[in-house]
This record gives sequence, C-alpha cells and structure tokens, in this order.
Amino acid sequence: MLSEKIALIGFGVSNKAVYERLRGCGYSFTVRSLTECAVPSELDCVFGENYLNTTEDIIFRSPSCMPYRIRGNGYITTEAAFALSHIGCRKICVTGSDGKTTVSTLIKEILSEDGKGAHLGGNIGYPVINYMGKLKKQDFLVCELSSFQLTDFSPECDVGIITNVTPNHLDIHSSYDEYKGAKANIFKNASRLVVNCDSGEAMELALAESGGRSITFASTRDIGGRLDDGNEYVYCRNGYIYRNSEKILPLSEIKLRGSFNILNVCLAVGAAYPYVSVDSIINTVKNFYGVSCRMELVDTKNGVSYYDSSIDSTPSRTLATLSAFDKSRAVVILGGYDKNLSYHALQEGLRGIKCAIICGANSEKIYSAVKNSCNTVLNDSFTESVKIAYRIAENGDSVILSPASASYDAFKNYREKSKKYREIIRGL
Repeated sequence: MLSEKIALIGFGVSNKAVYERLRGCGYSFTVRSLTECAVPSELDCVFGENYLNTTEDIIFRSPSCMPYRIRGNGYITTEAAFALSHIGCRKICVTGSDGKTTVSTLIKEILSEDGKGAHLGGNIGYPVINYMGKLKKQDFLVCELSSFQLTDFSPECDVGIITNVTPNHLDIHSSYDEYKGAKANIFKNASRLVVNCDSGEAMELALAESGGRSITFASTRDIGGRLDDGNEYVYCRNGYIYRNSEKILPLSEIKLRGSFNILNVCLAVGAAYPYVSVDSIINTVKNFYGVSCRMELVDTKNGVSYYDSSIDSTPSRTLATLSAFDKSRAVVILGGYDKNLSYHALQEGLRGIKCAIICGANSEKIYSAVKNSCNTVLNDSFTESVKIAYRIAENGDSVILSPASASYDAFKNYREKSKKYREIIRGL
C-alpha cells in the first residue's frame, strides 16, 4: 500500500488538502498540470500537454478535470469522494444548479442550534478531507457537492438533496444530459431524498432514482393535499411553512430576500426536521441573513445600496437575485467568463431594469442577448463598470454585482471578484 504512487491533477484547494492529509503516509506524489504552478519542492511535477498521460496507481483529479480525459490504469477519484468514503458520521449531501450554498449553510446552522455536532464542507470551500479522523459517529457532516465532484461518484449519505437543475458548466461537461446525470448521482446511495418539486428537472431525477425510498418534496406552493402517499411535504400555506400538516414557522420570520430563498428554507427544513426541534428551526431561520457574496449588502452611499452577489455564475441565478429587487431602481453589473451557456433568458428577465452594465470576456454575448430589453452600457473594465454604476445610480437605487457568469476571465474566483468590488466601492 505504502509503495503506491499518487497523481494530483492540478494543485488547487482540494489537492493541496489531499497532499497535506496523506503526505506522512509513505506515498510518493506527482503533481500534473497543463500549466506550471507553485508546488512544494519535494514533489515531482509533470507540466505540459501530456499531463493527463498518467502512470500512477491513484489519481486525484481536480473537480473540473473530467475523468474520461485522464489516460492510464490508475484508480481515479477526487478529494471529496475519497474523504466521504472514509468518514463514518451522518452525512447530508447537497447539490443543485442554484442555492446549494445557502441550503447547506442553513442546514448546518439548524443542526448546530439544536446542539448537534454539525460541520460544513465540500464545494463551499472547505475540503472534506480535513475532517477525516476528527468526527464522531453521531456528528453530522453537511457536504455541498458540485456536478464535477459527482460525475463519477455517488455518496452514501443519510440525506441527498437537489435544490434545482438548470444548464450550467457546459464548458466542462460534454452535454446537458451529462450534467444532469452527475446531479442525479447524489440520489443513488441516499437513504432519504429531498427535492425542490418546483423544478421539473430535479423532480424528474428524484422520481427516476427513488426506487421506492421516501422523498421529501419542498415547494413554495401549497402542495399539502397529498399527505397519504408515504412521502413528506414541506410547503407554504397562508403565510406559513408547513411540514405535512404541522405548522413550522411564519414566512415573516425569514430574513432572506426573494421567493427562491423561501424555497431554500423549505429544503433545509425538509432535510433537518427529523433530527431537530421546531424551536431550533425557528431560532435559526429568524437569525439567518444569508451567505457571503449572495445578495449581501456591503455598503450604502448617498442613499444607494450596493449589493454583492458575485456568486451568481449563471443567468438563472442572476434572474433569481433580480426578482428580489424593484427592477426600475436596480443597476446590475453583468459579465465574466463564459461557461458556454445561453443568455437568452436574460432578455426578458432584464426588461424594465434601470440599467445593465456589461463587462468581461463574454460581454458581447450578453450584450447581444439583452440590448433590446433595457438600457445597457458595454465596457472593457470591471473597475470602470462599478464607477459607471455609481454615476448612474440615484438615491433609493440598488447597485447589484450579479455577473450571470463565472469570474475566471479576470479573477481567480468569485471571492476575488467580490473583494475587488468592495475595494472599488470603498474608494468611491
């Protein structure tokens, strides 16, 4: 075992954590990457076009490196898949095109409020492997998983959740069907399924994969009339969230903006309810103001509110964000790295908005989709785009960074873009 060789495809957050966790176990490591990257001096490296021609026994791929691109006979895995297979606590796994970070965080907070040992990791930015050997059997690990991590992995978990499914990451996945198939993997080995039944695509996956297992359906609609089919329902009725026939909490307690966040609360309630008291749910929800970089109010200047929703990397996320604002008083900053998505949905979604300022590598593509829907400004510079928004916005308006795109064209990730946005605002 200790003579085995490990390849690390890429040396980002996940594979750095793999190396730190396994470095003392006697394995030899080779970092493989298309481009040169900084690695510890004791590691072997293979850089260049042949980096996927592997000879190692175990290959930890970076999440966005699809397994079928890797050549060689080694066992292919990811940091998250390896770690989840070696952690024996209770697991709640969350995926979806939108909302998974909010849902994951809210579930963890509800469990913690109830006194449970609850931990959060995965695609949210904290590697799961960091928890190996540290959790008790009765603890909960809430794990956010991306389609990349699920492409060749079906986690064994107590609860599997899909928040919704819309086209995403089509610059990496070979097709939308492949992307949906990856999302469906979260249900294959889950003891209980929780699904947003307002999402037709997610519902289709849940029904296809359920195999007679219990499903918890979550919705912002009143779906409480079907309580005799053996499944569970979390839904809205007369200003309250219900679970089956039990009234859980008033919608007025939810501090998050937007109807989509009501759905996120319903999903979290559906996942956490069997393990916690209703009081713990209520106390958590009424004190939960969201996650960083998701419709986060960062400053107010001259009566203008500046919101950071830099995590919005698809058109559907941007449309959901804008639905929580008065469009006539909203100035939105769009654009970034293109994930081979269609921006056609923005055409109708931006109608009536005060102004859309578009920059980034895909700016022309977005501009072509929305130019006839609203006032638009096309600009080459992110910094200048924020300054243009400052000049356009008036007392009572909101400026919202919601790119509808990834940030990799000019930034390391959305958090780096968020940091730059905040720096520019502070200097206005």
